[in-house]
Amino acid sequence: MKRVLFVDDERESLEALKGMLQRQELPWEAAFATSGKSALDLLAEKPFDVIISDIRMPEMDGAALLKIACERFPGVVRIVVCSQEEMNGALRAVPVAHQFLLKPCEPHMLRVAVERATSLSDVLGNKMLANIVGSVKDLPVLPRTFMALREKLADPNASVKEVVKLVEQDISISAKILQLVNSAFFGLPREISTLNIGSRPASRKKTRKIEDLRAIPWVFSWAQCRLMLPGWYAFGSAVKAWLKAHPNHGLTMLQSMYREWPFFQMLLSNMDMVLAKSDIAIASRYAELVSDTELRDRVFSRLRAEWQSVVDALLTIMGQQTLLESNPLLARSIRHRFPYLDPLNHMQIELLKRYRAGDTDDDVVTGIHLTINGIAAGLRNSG
Repeated sequence: MKRVLFVDDERESLEALKGMLQRQELPWEAAFATSGKSALDLLAEKPFDVIISDIRMPEMDGAALLKIACERFPGVVRIVVCSQEEMNGALRAVPVAHQFLLKPCEPHMLRVAVERATSLSDVLGNKMLANIVGSVKDLPVLPRTFMALREKLADPNASVKEVVKLVEQDISISAKILQLVNSAFFGLPREISTLNIGSRPASRKKTRKIEDLRAIPWVFSWAQCRLMLPGWYAFGSAVKAWLKAHPNHGLTMLQSMYREWPFFQMLLSNMDMVLAKSDIAIASRYAELVSDTELRDRVFSRLRAEWQSVVDALLTIMGQQTLLESNPLLARSIRHRFPYLDPLNHMQIELLKRYRAGDTDDDVVTGIHLTINGIAAGLRNSG
């Protein structure tokens, strides 16, 4: 049976973890240590397949422990658990850790990480080979590629595409970047995925890639930040392209389609409703959560311009002066409901700031979930 060693100086956390694991039928055996020294003693006594250590511990922290484990027991898969506020320790663990998990770690994520790690020895099939692979801290980088990458990163005018092109040329750099960006710590926050909002996981695969997200969390997230983007994006650009190609009768045809074609009527009516529930001002506050100012401004300016383009095109085709002009009952409902909804968005933004700054207190997490549920209920069509 595979063996997994959990290391954390907080006894209460270990007891809670032990109780959680005892309630499950696991295909591996768990052992527990409350310090780096006791963990090394256990590793010396009997073989383990995986070690999972908290990053912050007195005397010997997680990074130091995994470094020694890498040298003495290279065949053991090394996983570190840390919060966003423990960035310095996490960075020190980069050369020796195989995987990073974000605190608080959800039980199913922990189980998936362990099962994937324990399956590694089965893939290698040889203890000596596992020791050789496990002792590798980094792969050699071509000096030419490394120097070119340093110069490009130092160039303020360099584009992301240029950097990516250089990274793709070196398998060792690519491997390390993939390891980090696909980890729970260095990857994207996943507040939405912690909610049970669908019958299946938020992602199709066990990755953090946007392209692997299912439709439900994708649409749901755009609704939460009040952009409702999947319901209208690119319509304005499409109308502009149509009118440019048909300057003489293009608009007349679209207006005629709206009057006479039920499908087109329903399409624009739904878009009218979605746009009325969007709020660019509130969405701009969510955009402030993005730390990369250049990226934030570039992307959000495009979203803002397209939103205005869609509103203008929709009103022109439907012959309205304001959104929901043809649906006064819904307009009144939104007008009366949203003064209670908007504060939830502002509360959610502040709670997200705290959570992503490392405040993983249960009250903060619960507050985020409550605002998510409240906003979804208030919008009434959250995806």
